[in-house]
Amino acid sequence: MVITHHGGQCFKVTLGDLTIVFDPVNKGATLPSSRFGADIALVSRDHPDMNGVSEVTYGEKVPFAITGPGEYERQEVVIQGFLSGSAYGLAKGQTAALNTIYALELEDMTIVHLGALADT
Repeated sequence: MVITHHGGQCFKVTLGDLTIVFDPVNKGATLPSSRFGADIALVSRDHPDMNGVSEVTYGEKVPFAITGPGEYERQEVVIQGFLSGSAYGLAKGQTAALNTIYALELEDMTIVHLGALADT
């Protein structure tokens, strides 16, 4: 398993031929975006710094996009999304936003991604 940080909240997890990405950066965001193919894309908050599913669609790889809380299973990966709040990148007058914390079960390990948590 290889875990690569691509800036901001964006992390890529590669396990054999499987590629999972957390919070891919969208084109035109405040952070630089990365371009690669992913099998599963997890978006914790609907914000350009972390909702760039199109940026991880590359070649024949079109990711299965998960954009909110719930239980999912894809390519032998069990994924749980838990609702939380976020103060990251709020629009003027906005006091809070929704964030999803993801827990993945793969290869007898649990990986947790907290998403867009921010100090207020």
